[in-house]
Amino acid sequence: MSFPMPWWYSMRWWLALSFAAIAAITAAAVALMLSSWSERAFHERSGRDALGRAVVGASALAKALPNERLRQAVRDLSRRQQLPVFVFDGNGRLLTPARSRNTTLASVPERKRAIEAALAGRPFVRTFAHGSSAVVAVPLHSKRARVLLALAHQPGYGASRSDVRSHVAESVLYAILIGAIPGLLIASFFARRLRRIAIAAHAIEKGDFGRALRPGFRDEVGTLAATIDQMRSRMQDSFARLQRDRTRLRHLLERLDQGVVA
Repeated sequence: MSFPMPWWYSMRWWLALSFAAIAAITAAAVALMLSSWSERAFHERSGRDALGRAVVGASALAKALPNERLRQAVRDLSRRQQLPVFVFDGNGRLLTPARSRNTTLASVPERKRAIEAALAGRPFVRTFAHGSSAVVAVPLHSKRARVLLALAHQPGYGASRSDVRSHVAESVLYAILIGAIPGLLIASFFARRLRRIAIAAHAIEKGDFGRALRPGFRDEVGTLAATIDQMRSRMQDSFARLQRDRTRLRHLLERLDQGVVA
């Protein structure tokens, strides 16, 4: 007896979905790792670039101070490096205007920690907004000026980060397709083999023993097909013997009937 099966119950679909799900989970895990790694890389590179610009600026400022006024030297440095620059004395007091390149000192994040670190002789670097800006403070070796604080805007890093995320999303979609297509092909191959076995079993149920199964592969499905084919062959032989015995018995009974009549 055969039972109708909805198309969504077919092995080819759920096995293909299984392959796609495995590929998606794997791709998502790899994407998260790559995203985290790229995030750290962008922050580190943004911080190094900002620190490099600040160190160059501090060196240029140290050379210019003996010959120029502090504020003029800071304005020139800010224009050349395209950085909002603020300079402080050894007590953390601001020596330059509180506004530089349209950026106010109050808008600089973590400025107090940065100044304290630079006064202690340690460079300070922190990145913000996914690496698109960085706060840098470096010590200055001057009688009055002791700390240079700068806010480096680097929008290119934010755009690069967005590009990486978009490529990661595309990679996940491609991985799903790459996983689903082979899964569909493999599932269709196995479903076709199992369907041949089901058709042969249905024929045996109806008493048709002439449909032979020839397994092409010696795997589990091939072993199942070979077993069913052996059962079909033995049942065919058994039914043939029964048919011959039945024919002989009928002929014998006919002869007995003829002898009784005679």
